[in-house]
Amino acid sequence: MPKATLTFELPEDHLEFKWATNGAKYLTVLQDLYNELRSRSKHHAPETTWGDAYDLFRDTLNENGIDPWEEG
Repeated sequence: MPKATLTFELPEDHLEFKWATNGAKYLTVLQDLYNELRSRSKHHAPETTWGDAYDLFRDTLNENGIDPWEEG
């Protein structure tokens, strides 16, 4: 069975390490946003404003424990 190993030079590569180790969380956020927007579109929900979209984005990040502005 094939295996892969990722190597990081810490602390220099701390952001790359964070992104690699949290990849599943980031994918979950994208899937949740996609599904919610698709559902709103499919069911002809009232037009979503930029404020609504921002709130949805922020809430989805928070629900998945992601702070995109966190440095480490």
